[in-house]
Amino acid sequence: MKIVETPAQTKEMVDFITCDLCGKKIFTWAPNVDDVEISHKSGITDYGSHFDGTISSFDVCGSCYEDRVVAWFKSQGVEPAIIEVHW
Repeated sequence: MKIVETPAQTKEMVDFITCDLCGKKIFTWAPNVDDVEISHKSGITDYGSHFDGTISSFDVCGSCYEDRVVAWFKSQGVEPAIIEVHW
């Protein structure tokens, strides 16, 4: 047996994303979750195991989601489904 020194590994990781509406930083590593991703998938799914198509998405902070997105949906007569979860 011998000791072999290996160089330190450096990798790039996402530190935060920003809200596409207000520009506020949304920290991805924070213990409290308060971010939203709105996405749309368009294409073909092969029994759920394979997807060919496109996904468009927006990153939105919790404040803009409540104050702007939900407010707009409510102005159109739509109420959000709210599900309480405990993980």
